[in-house]
Amino acid sequence: MTTGNISALAGLGDDARWLQFTAPIQPGNSGGPLVDASGDVVGVVTSKLSPLWAAKNIGDVPQNVNFALNASVIRDFLESRSVEYHTGGLAATIAVTELPGKVSGAVFPLQCIGTLEVKNTKANTVSRAEPPAVEKRPGVLFAGYGSPADSFQSIFLEVENTLTTDGIQIANKPSSMQQVNGDSASVQNLLNIAQRQGSDSLLYLTVEHGSTPTGHSGRLQCFDVATGKLLWSEKASSIGHWASTNQAAAKAVAEQLKKKIKEHAGKPGLPLR
Repeated sequence: MTTGNISALAGLGDDARWLQFTAPIQPGNSGGPLVDASGDVVGVVTSKLSPLWAAKNIGDVPQNVNFALNASVIRDFLESRSVEYHTGGLAATIAVTELPGKVSGAVFPLQCIGTLEVKNTKANTVSRAEPPAVEKRPGVLFAGYGSPADSFQSIFLEVENTLTTDGIQIANKPSSMQQVNGDSASVQNLLNIAQRQGSDSLLYLTVEHGSTPTGHSGRLQCFDVATGKLLWSEKASSIGHWASTNQAAAKAVAEQLKKKIKEHAGKPGLPLR
């Protein structure tokens, strides 16, 4: 538990989805709550400005430039998945020493353990453990792959946020970014997964490097799960947009894809909630 102040009501590039705060954070703090003096959640800790990057690129080391997802985005996320929540104002402050006791009951550790490999001693071969039962979740299964990884993740999350904001039901389990690789990235494999969990459609995102270091291209394909038919496909590119960094290129691609998503909202493949 550390203390600090909200230093900005927006993140990099005046992105209103983020809050900037000064409380020191350490590796592993991502996902933890940012609370006010009453112990109410105002954000979820996500990242900090890299001192190594800053030292290399601007010749200075930033002090406590940290970011949290704004509570307004969290509310949209909860409402899109029909999760009840309570709101409150800064009615009464409590001592900092009492805050951990109030907050700790609502904080849980999550561990990603992957798929176990088990040895079949009889046949002397290695096989995959049986997958758990698939939870039935209607809606749109959103998945994809691409490089560079940070650009893909940025574009993926931007598109996912637009889906949520537009009221489109996402079949992915909450907080699971469905980035896939290798054989699992094939459309057919993902359609099989979507069929098993009862999803209505598959939204498939791919991101690729262009001919220049910051040249990015992205493609969204929407498939009907029942028939495997491609319902529609949209493309976007950072070419023609000012982009001196991978981050700027990813932003340009994301903005184009977000507009195209809005055009398809409520139409076949992207049902409103």
